[in-house]
Amino acid sequence: MSKAEGKVGPFFYIDENVISDSKIWTEADNYGDFKDWGSHNDFWKIICIIYKVNDEEEYSRVPRGRVTYNTKTRVFHIYLNPDINNERVLTLILEEYCLKGFQYKIDDTDLHYKIYTPSEFDELMNNSEEG
Repeated sequence: MSKAEGKVGPFFYIDENVISDSKIWTEADNYGDFKDWGSHNDFWKIICIIYKVNDEEEYSRVPRGRVTYNTKTRVFHIYLNPDINNERVLTLILEEYCLKGFQYKIDDTDLHYKIYTPSEFDELMNNSEEG
């Protein structure tokens, strides 16, 4: 691994910037085989104050993601909204989380990070209750 230590934690993509609540992975919380840190919900409350974002806006309506570290495979996992899975944003994430020189995987398929319209969300909830 490189000399710099990679970081983990949630992030939001606001005004073309990656805004993170990150921690060096070795100091992060254990979550099974993963190291993780922070909560989007708690971080959103801080973002609303610092960046003067409308606090009535649901954080789930803002492009976001999370970086975790798998201690077994020694690979960082970048989960993100598919709308921001592009070279520019990935470069920002790699810089923000000090991941250059580390192995990482990108996952934009996790339904947790997709932004749903109200009707899509209702349909998703109805389907989950039925299934």
